[in-house]
Amino acid sequence: MNVRDLTIVLRPRKGWEAVDLGTALSKRYFRDLFRIGFMAFMPVFLVLALCCWKLPLLLPVLIWWLKPLLDRFYLFYLSRRIFGQQVTVKETWREWRRLLFRGTIGLLTWRRFAPSRSMTMAISDLENLVGAARSQRIGVLLRMHGGEAVLVTLGGLVLELIGLLSLLFFSQLFMPQGQGPEWDGMVLWFGQGGVGQTVLMLFFGLSYGLLVFLLEPFYLAHGFSLYLNSRTSQEGWDIELRFRELASRVAKTRLQSPASVEPPSSDPSLNQEQKPNFQFVGSKQSLALFLTMGLALLTGGSELLAQELDPQLVVERVLQHEDFTNHVEKYKEWVPNEGSWMERWRQWLKDREGRNGSGSNGARTSSGSGGAFNGVFQLLAYMALALLALVLVVLMVNLFRNRSPLASERQKKFKRPPPRVIMGMEVTPESLPDDLLGKARHLWSQGEHRLAMSLLYRGALSHLITEQELGIESSDTESECLAQVEAAAPKILAGYFQLLSSQWMKVAYSNELVQTDAFERLC
Repeated sequence: MNVRDLTIVLRPRKGWEAVDLGTALSKRYFRDLFRIGFMAFMPVFLVLALCCWKLPLLLPVLIWWLKPLLDRFYLFYLSRRIFGQQVTVKETWREWRRLLFRGTIGLLTWRRFAPSRSMTMAISDLENLVGAARSQRIGVLLRMHGGEAVLVTLGGLVLELIGLLSLLFFSQLFMPQGQGPEWDGMVLWFGQGGVGQTVLMLFFGLSYGLLVFLLEPFYLAHGFSLYLNSRTSQEGWDIELRFRELASRVAKTRLQSPASVEPPSSDPSLNQEQKPNFQFVGSKQSLALFLTMGLALLTGGSELLAQELDPQLVVERVLQHEDFTNHVEKYKEWVPNEGSWMERWRQWLKDREGRNGSGSNGARTSSGSGGAFNGVFQLLAYMALALLALVLVVLMVNLFRNRSPLASERQKKFKRPPPRVIMGMEVTPESLPDDLLGKARHLWSQGEHRLAMSLLYRGALSHLITEQELGIESSDTESECLAQVEAAAPKILAGYFQLLSSQWMKVAYSNELVQTDAFERLC
């Protein structure tokens, strides 16, 4: 990712201002985002509707569970468009194998219920961090906007509930006046089963899918804008961009106006080590001022000097500064009374049991509770079967596309022009010297280790793009480039590029020294 290619105004923002930026991004690219969502929603809904025909209540549950996979497509598109890459909807869908299979198990299991998922998803998908490194990175980024990310998730949940409740209230408008639905009657009617009940539940699932289709782009854009704002504030992206603009403006000014510097004097009588002779030219008022200051120093200067040199006074004066005061932050937190809500919950359960057990059909009530438990286990079983069937279908489609003879022709047809700049470095063959190794060794002998390693890394990227024809993009990071090389390049070349990448990142980001033997081995 190159900060200079950003298409948004880069500056530190407050939390909710960053959320507004996400809304603006969704409105700017809403056509492509909705097209991506429509292409993902329709086939998945049809497959899930067929799988859930016997158990239609499972359909909205599966749609809710698979939402993170849809968010990955939105994140891939927005991350490329924000950093200046003109990616299209078709190009986004060509990455479906990587977006669906990389880290999907963790995304749909233990990370599914993360309240700040919209903000932390970029750490896994864009920075490729896993394990302890990912946890540490999440802790750093959530220090600033973790609360806003959780509230964005809660806000999306509230909007979905409002949409479903609005649908239920809207359906009551079609009932005859003076009549309303009876809960017991509806439960009995749904319990009987049939085509009407199934179609109604599938329509309910379709309505929930429509809500997801409308709200999910905004939810992901809000979290991604919080992620960008957090990195901008903590890593100083805006300061780096201002310095780059200042450097380019200064360089442009030097090119436009020639320097007017006087040549050094050739008079041998002037010694270069001779100190300049300053001449003071003052007025009568200045002379009187200096005389007054001298008299003041003679009369009371000794006492002031003694006070200035007293260590205790100096320490007390320093400690009185605002920087040494203790700042206390006070906040209020609502804590419920212990056991109050629990007691009300238990009382409500007792009342429900009393009403169910007071009737004349006690045997039917007990059997109904057992049927409810059986229904829950049956729901879990159908959910597992549906997920297994979906995974098998995706794996079969992936296997067919990889072995199809049209795959290579399809890739050649949609081949994009190679990038010119990657991570701020020119990688075109024209930008590299003819004798690359000789130039790198010369820079290394001159002590320019960073430039020498940069030249080797640029040469390797240029070779991978032009000769190996790898699909490296201008927005890829070192980790993403290494992942593509390990997946597509020969084993020997992948091993070499892994060693080169590790040595280059040591010099570029950790300021660590690279041994001369390692440099010669890379050459």
